[in-house]
Amino acid sequence: MHAPLKNSFLIVMLSWIVALAPSADRSGHGLLLAQDNESSSHASGGFKVDPNWPRRSDSIPWGQMPGVAVDASDQVWVFTRANPPVQVYDTDGNFIRAWGEGKIDKAHHIKIDSEGNVWVTDIGNHVVLQ
Repeated sequence: MHAPLKNSFLIVMLSWIVALAPSADRSGHGLLLAQDNESSSHASGGFKVDPNWPRRSDSIPWGQMPGVAVDASDQVWVFTRANPPVQVYDTDGNFIRAWGEGKIDKAHHIKIDSEGNVWVTDIGNHVVLQ
């Protein structure tokens, strides 16, 4: 994915996640956006919610979702106020891995730097972790 498209995709995805995250706990609806090639009339500029994304089991919960990041391999890093707080999915929505259970009190933000380092902020413990 080219950088401008990737950035636009991330901005649109974050907007939908902020709007829909409270319902994720109850409904399990997918939140990642897929490009809609058939119509450009969507307010999101050609993207729509993919209800089948991600493919996660009931044992991997979502809570409030203050952060989402995409790495250089286009893996989607979800930072949620559930356990495990850091969850990684591929572009097809397949669960790859998770971590941070028992280490993060209250998720606040996630960032992946140009070297691939993952940074998270925990407002419960008042720390930034790499």
